[in-house]
Amino acid sequence: MRKTFANSERKATALKICFYEGYIRNQKSLCEQLRLCAESSRKKTEQKLLLAAFKYWGYDMVHHLSGAFAFALWDEEKREMFCARDPFGIQTFYYHVTSGGDLLCSCHIREIVETKGFQKEIDPQALQYYFMFGYPVGEKTIYKGVLKLLPGRTLIFREGQCKINRYFKPEFQPEIGVSEIEWEERIRQTLKTVLDEDRENFDFSRAQCFLSGGVDSSFLLAASGVKNAGNIGFDDKEMSEYAFAQETAAFLGADLHPITITAEEYFGAIPSFLKNVELPLSDPSAVAFAAGCKKAAQPVTCCLSGEGADEFFAGYHIYRKAEELASVRYCGCFGVIEEEKARRLLRIDKFFPADMLVKDIYEKEKIPNSLNRMLAVDIALWLEGDILLNVSRNTRANGMDLLLPFADRRMFELSAKIPPTLKLKDGCGKYIFRKCASEVLPEETAFRTKAGFPVPIKKWILLEPHKSEVEKTLFGENAGTFLNMDLLHRLWNAFCTGSTELFQVIFTTYIFLKWYEQNF
Repeated sequence: MRKTFANSERKATALKICFYEGYIRNQKSLCEQLRLCAESSRKKTEQKLLLAAFKYWGYDMVHHLSGAFAFALWDEEKREMFCARDPFGIQTFYYHVTSGGDLLCSCHIREIVETKGFQKEIDPQALQYYFMFGYPVGEKTIYKGVLKLLPGRTLIFREGQCKINRYFKPEFQPEIGVSEIEWEERIRQTLKTVLDEDRENFDFSRAQCFLSGGVDSSFLLAASGVKNAGNIGFDDKEMSEYAFAQETAAFLGADLHPITITAEEYFGAIPSFLKNVELPLSDPSAVAFAAGCKKAAQPVTCCLSGEGADEFFAGYHIYRKAEELASVRYCGCFGVIEEEKARRLLRIDKFFPADMLVKDIYEKEKIPNSLNRMLAVDIALWLEGDILLNVSRNTRANGMDLLLPFADRRMFELSAKIPPTLKLKDGCGKYIFRKCASEVLPEETAFRTKAGFPVPIKKWILLEPHKSEVEKTLFGENAGTFLNMDLLHRLWNAFCTGSTELFQVIFTTYIFLKWYEQNF
């Protein structure tokens, strides 16, 4: 059912949930605090909890919720809508104010853009940013007039006007003088608290943990005690982490289920992937994850995944350049093309400086440490716009509940107290996190170099029939509307003759055109 709110509606109910999607991790303690009895289902309990929390705390209710959530509550007494999204954007939230002063809002863009009278247009700024970053970055979506409620924000809609408030932002206050042993214990205890709450809400005997060869998923498997693991991999052994995952599963006594994605399955998954995420997203590993979810969905109803650890504890290789990049405005750990190259490729009249996306972080928040500034940027842009969009929408689309213990607000607040020198030490990212993990994992697993979920798509895209299909899409009737076709031809020919560094530009263009074909 379409989740919309018309400014002229009259509701008899004093307080009503217009829509809610998510998972409130600390629901048991909140129910005890608010003296509520559990309902027949988790979702009904959480909806009841949201109403009670709003009555008790009002707008401040968001400070008491842990987990993933996006919701809209209609307050008849105040004649206003109160909306909120979780601190890091695990759940999506989109909205649009019509020319008649009505608010349309939902977790799903299609429920807005398919509303009668909505005119679908491409937003040129969002298009430019997509081609530069490869994912829907910032507040604007690719649809003109449809916005994201950004993470950690509330929206109050009254008399045709939206008021956005920020209730959470990443703040870093390092504690000096705490020993490494103490930090390890704090990480262990915070993760235990989060996982204990997850066990109260889900049957871990029926859960599966996504397991790569890296420390995040391995540590999560060990700490959760889940005995069912799934590894998404490929028949290309150079790109597969299965052997490492197999070692970890054997060490922890877990059953490992390989999920092998072929080239045919990968390309075949792209239409459903784009339908699930609803926006163009050209991260190659995201498509592989979507294909893996589809193959894992039958026996699995609940999955655990390690997203959030890299952004909170400094896991990406680029963080080693924190001092080197201290004098420039860092715009994220992942990018496709620079602004000047985007200008040449795209047919749009006005271009927008990308550093505007991080203006608040650099000019208002003024985080003094260069590493922590980089983490704040990646939490705001990359984690929300790519990672969480992908995993939340594709697990939900395949009927699975998603648990992200590392992406809990309490895990971030702990990480924000850890000095940067213990997050990145002697070139080792996630140093103190890895040390904690080494208490329950072999040393080589805890300190294994990050692989980053490699996908053999660079090889696959040049093999038939995929090459012909990609070429047909790149040079189809829609491409000329948005792209400099002469330049695109040159880029494609160069890629096909060995310039593999152009892959991301080609794939980003291909994904956009497939998405456009599907939605326009």
